[in-house]
Amino acid sequence: MEILLSTCNERILNIRNLLDSIDFSFCKLLIGHQCSTNLTEECKDFIETLRLNDGIKYFPLSTSGVARNRNFLIRQATSDYIAFCDDDIIYKDLALKKIIEIMKHDDIDLVSGITLTSENKKIKHYSSTRVFHSKRTILRVGTVEVVVRRNALNENTWFPEDMGAGEKFPICDEPVFLSKCLDCGLKMIYLPIEICFHPPVSSGMLISSLHTQSRGLCIRRVFGLRGIILLIPFALKMKLRNKKITIVRFVLDLFKGFYAK
Repeated sequence: MEILLSTCNERILNIRNLLDSIDFSFCKLLIGHQCSTNLTEECKDFIETLRLNDGIKYFPLSTSGVARNRNFLIRQATSDYIAFCDDDIIYKDLALKKIIEIMKHDDIDLVSGITLTSENKKIKHYSSTRVFHSKRTILRVGTVEVVVRRNALNENTWFPEDMGAGEKFPICDEPVFLSKCLDCGLKMIYLPIEICFHPPVSSGMLISSLHTQSRGLCIRRVFGLRGIILLIPFALKMKLRNKKITIVRFVLDLFKGFYAK
């Protein structure tokens, strides 16, 4: 299998612990590095050490946006299975191998698993049993939790390149990608398997206008026009989670994103 790592600029220096957690006898690592020409000498030297590893393919990219990065790496991949990776995660021993064995045995196209914090706690609530994914369940899946059969993906299932970090709509690229996979008939399940460690994150605390518009656009792209009935209930739920939200402004931004082109 291949691990697809998307990173940018000096953040590539963060991957030392990640490298130590990868079993290169089982996995290869593809790195998409969106970078400028004025990298530090430390960064340049580190990149040269990466190039010496036969298990690593390094691609410098002039594009921006994590979705473009991931789509580029999907096109470069050649293995039967791929996993998506960020520069601040560490894999658990044997987790990817265990998932691949189940995918092969049960003929599964895409699996999501569990992310842990650095304190070894689950980053959110997860089911203790296997769950077949639906439009509802994919909303809680993080990209680094996903392993997918490469041949199940095509241009109709790629990440939306106007969404995600570095783009106009800076979040929600994951559920739109997963929704496309569902629409294309992929067999997708959640397995209660711990995949990796990741620093705690909470996109629910991101409430700028563009973050909120991203959520509105996501709802339309996942649920279609009928998703409009979800906007008000979603806004009220978010208000309960984050008292800083101004409900009228939040709702207006949701609708603006919902109708964005």
